[in-house]
Amino acid sequence: MPTWRKNEFPRFLKKKESKKPNDKSIDLQNSDLCATSLHPNLETFDNFEIDQSLINWIKGNYELPCPNFIKTSVLMRNGSKVATWIETGTYLGETTEILAKDAKQVFSIEPSAELYKNAQKKLGGYKNITLLNGLSENLLTGVLEGIEDSHVCFWLDGHFSLGNTFKGPNETPIVDELNIISRYLSKFNLVTVLVDDMRSFPFREITGYPPKKFLVDWAEINNLHWHIEYDIFIAQKK
Repeated sequence: MPTWRKNEFPRFLKKKESKKPNDKSIDLQNSDLCATSLHPNLETFDNFEIDQSLINWIKGNYELPCPNFIKTSVLMRNGSKVATWIETGTYLGETTEILAKDAKQVFSIEPSAELYKNAQKKLGGYKNITLLNGLSENLLTGVLEGIEDSHVCFWLDGHFSLGNTFKGPNETPIVDELNIISRYLSKFNLVTVLVDDMRSFPFREITGYPPKKFLVDWAEINNLHWHIEYDIFIAQKK
């Protein structure tokens, strides 16, 4: 069962309007509700309108994947507002947009021509977003060559996930992506690499995904500190 962090609550809770003049609502910013040791249940939030994805997650006994607001809170907590972000797998552009509201610059690579065009329409108003159409394993080197920032964050989410997600030569380009990133680690002072869908990586290589040990070995070979939050593998150079 997951623990909860204070800054994750506003993303899925909206206070219901009280019909009682003297009704005392819960203070989300100072209440014990926000303690990181809290394991909430649905009854905890009787006074709030709750995001349906959270309800489904709780009813599903917290099985992965977790709701998107949880994932984005992990990105915000481990990334940096002063960094340049590189995302592989734009998909619907939802995470791209969230990153752009805080980040200095966001480069997002989407291999699907259709999803790329949709993202252009959705995100065209953001001057700090650069959308690229093509395989990440072909475009990532060029993006890294052009970045002059000293702090870079990577959100690697370009895996094939059924539906209308793109499937390239491999089910996931993660091996190529991490090999490319390895060659540029010395260029940047601070680096955070976040890999989504950790649950899809097997304990041994039996699918199109490399084993979980590949991610751990990659981090340790490159002298990066690593940990896992929810379904996300995180490696950092500090």
